[in-house]
Amino acid sequence: MSKQIKVRKPAKAKVATNADKAEKLWLAGLGTVSVAQKMGAELAENMIGEGKAFQVRSESSHARFDRSAQEDREPREAGQGASAGNPQER
Repeated sequence: MSKQIKVRKPAKAKVATNADKAEKLWLAGLGTVSVAQKMGAELAENMIGEGKAFQVRSESSHARFDRSAQEDREPREAGQGASAGNPQER
């Protein structure tokens, strides 16, 4: 019977991988700053427009959710009056 020997990768490989990821993240950040500087006012105006559009979408979806929740509550509230023995409805 022969024993199998597990070969482990050196720990340095993982450190190098993390360093590579950190460097790529740093470079992506620098690239973002560079693009923002080049685009300047145009980028700011685009972001403002996107923000306004997102706000409108989120407000309309919030309003739809509120209406739906209200519609869900109304049938239950109406049905609770007589069956719950509400003295005002007798």
